Amino acid sequence: MTGDRIIVFVDGFPYSERRNLQVLKSALVWQRPIQPGFGYSVNVKAELFAGVRPDEVGFLNEWSYAPGQGWPWTRASRGIYSIVSRFRPAKRLVSKVLSRITGKDIRNIPLPMLSSFVRTGVNAYEGGFPSRTLLDRVSMRRYLHSELGGDEAACEALCRDLDRSRREPFKAFLAMAELDHIFHRDGEASAHFATYVENVDRQLKELWQLLVGRDNQPGLCLVSDHGMAPVRRVVSCDVEKGVHGAGERYTYFVDATMARFWFHNDLVQEEVRGWLTEDDLPGRCIDDEERKRWGISSATFGHLIFLLDEGATFAPNFFSDKPCRAMHGYAPELRSQLGLIACSLVMDSEAVEQPLPAIQAFKVMEKFALGE
Repeated sequence: MTGDRIIVFVDGFPYSERRNLQVLKSALVWQRPIQPGFGYSVNVKAELFAGVRPDEVGFLNEWSYAPGQGWPWTRASRGIYSIVSRFRPAKRLVSKVLSRITGKDIRNIPLPMLSSFVRTGVNAYEGGFPSRTLLDRVSMRRYLHSELGGDEAACEALCRDLDRSRREPFKAFLAMAELDHIFHRDGEASAHFATYVENVDRQLKELWQLLVGRDNQPGLCLVSDHGMAPVRRVVSCDVEKGVHGAGERYTYFVDATMARFWFHNDLVQEEVRGWLTEDDLPGRCIDDEERKRWGISSATFGHLIFLLDEGATFAPNFFSDKPCRAMHGYAPELRSQLGLIACSLVMDSEAVEQPLPAIQAFKVMEKFALGE
């Protein structure tokens, strides 16, 4: 019979930081870097825990292009926007009011775009995810930071239940997310970052000691979705200044490291491509071959996707006016973007430094959880 199986997910823990986890030397003897898929955490989690890429799960990032399905954009709304758009404080006030009405943070999405976007990205370990996940198949108990009051509380709840359960093998999933927030806000060199890494190390050691004490051939697995790169350059995506007709001739969405465009005619596509070239933004348009390789070939994700170079970020973007100190969501093959998977059981014989694509890490964790 397979013993206890615990998977601990730490959002944003980079492979480069593994040297600061003592538990990797004492317990988690098998380690590999994880190469994330394309996009942000919501899509990498889909690959890690459900084995599906954006084309298969049906969304790229948190917001999806869905003309006419978002906030109703009437003629009256256009009139209001034509007035408030000239005055940024007034524009922000209207957007805040709409955020309260809809219950969604839409403060930075231009008002003419609101009717074209809906929030569809769902974390694979939370309710509402559209595909069957590893956690569903193995019937793992879930201890989520979002439901239990933070990382510390979620970990304490897991340890408490584990200590009380003495008969059946315990299968559980713990999700922690504070490191990702600290990274974005403060950067890797901050005291907060170092303290959090120390806390993760301590919590994993305590969890491993509990498992060893149960003496049933337990297994512990640590996994993260991506690394981070320090932000060194902040740029603006002022496409509306260079190409007229936003919301009518074309629609766009600006994330922190990419801009996605949908065109209503071929002429405007050439105009936008020309503007991107003339504005000399640090990045590139992703070609069809790359899109197919990364599983983002669907036109619903954008007729054109412009990806910034490592270390650059758009600010303001449709989530925030201010830039982060560190970002992810760049080209997946960059070393700074590598996440980590580490297990107390040896899962394969490949070289330690050979990156494991997130879609394959899903299979490794499935094998680990099922005791195969």
